[in-house]
Amino acid sequence: MPGSRMSSWYTRGIVYDPFGGSGTALIACENLNRDCRMIEISPAYCAVILERWAAHTGGTPELME
Repeated sequence: MPGSRMSSWYTRGIVYDPFGGSGTALIACENLNRDCRMIEISPAYCAVILERWAAHTGGTPELME
């Protein structure tokens, strides 16, 4: 994704991904300083997304209620 359509979007824009999958859009947003809102119905894919994000950023995912 980087270098394609995302690079022409507004800096600080919000990216909506209704099918989170493996979290590719989230990682691209981290790299491009965008906010990402994503939905993923599969708990297994949610775990993959959280693991990839934590490995990429060094952060710790938090459950928000």
